[in-house]
Amino acid sequence: MKHKLSRTHAALFLFVIIVLAVVIGLPTAVDGLASTAASSGAGTGANSVVALSSDEEGARCQPCEGEEQSGHGVMRFSDEDLLAWMEDYNAAPSAYISEEIARQLEQSRNGSLSLLSHLQYTPSERDQGYCGNCWAWAGTGVMEIALDVQEGVKDRLSLQYLNSNFNGGSGTDWACCGGTLTGFANFYVGTGQAIPWSNTNASWQDDGRLCETYSTSVSAGDISTMPYYPITSITAESIDGTHGDETTAIANIKNVLHQNKAIWFGYFIPTQSGWDDFADFWDSDPENVILNPDALCGGLWGPGGGGHGVLCVGYNDDVGTENDYWLMLNSWGTTDNRPDGLFRLDMHMNYGCVYDDSGLFW
Repeated sequence: MKHKLSRTHAALFLFVIIVLAVVIGLPTAVDGLASTAASSGAGTGANSVVALSSDEEGARCQPCEGEEQSGHGVMRFSDEDLLAWMEDYNAAPSAYISEEIARQLEQSRNGSLSLLSHLQYTPSERDQGYCGNCWAWAGTGVMEIALDVQEGVKDRLSLQYLNSNFNGGSGTDWACCGGTLTGFANFYVGTGQAIPWSNTNASWQDDGRLCETYSTSVSAGDISTMPYYPITSITAESIDGTHGDETTAIANIKNVLHQNKAIWFGYFIPTQSGWDDFADFWDSDPENVILNPDALCGGLWGPGGGGHGVLCVGYNDDVGTENDYWLMLNSWGTTDNRPDGLFRLDMHMNYGCVYDDSGLFW
């Protein structure tokens, strides 16, 4: 069964697919290692991380219209912000595509994969609320999966640590006002450490904060940073070949997933009606319904336009093109029909979907 987004107004479904190249270590409680990890991260990863200035990260989070009770935050962008965002994406280094995995996938194109077994999470608590830090939830999920893949450790990492420290935890460019995966990577290049969710005051507490609150509810100094996971290097990378041809796009996305790397997946809808439709899909449909966004391609960016970041953790193409999908983990908590906080995105969507006026692509 598929849910097709309507095109009541001119709209766009603009995708950004990015992966983190992250090297994360076992937990430590030794103060001296933090500065060593930060220095190492900067030395190995800083040159390939695309820097963003605060004025380029001009997203603003507001609840979707009619969503005040459920609190689904959406990052709001101006045309200028969106252009800067895409320029940053286009400048990112390319993710590694394995020739060996490509050959294996060519020989057996059908199948399925899920990285959820590498992720320690409580679906109902994976809820950003009104805060527009979806970008950080998806990025943290990439790190959490890397932690288990690289070190065999399944642990939840703190979102509150980033929220309380990013750009000082306050002002017009704090974490609840939106961000990007390169901004996420740059933050962790600077800190050199990821903090467990279970540390004192490190659990998520800013779900009731809007961008316009302009301040975190938890002082950075109140969050315990012991123990922590040292980060040796972290870089945001884009996946080549995902801007047009369906066959190439699917092959390269699968390739990265088969490297046991989750993917940060960002999408943009330029009208409020489009967001209302997506919110209805999330709130009303069960997890086995596949979202098809093709009707939203083209059109003009309007005052209700916005973006959202989620985590791509797998795919299924076992049972024919009508049921082929990417498996997405959201940060909007759970509903009665979505006990695991997941949704399915049509694998055979329009990968050439564009924003007509600016010629942007994903």
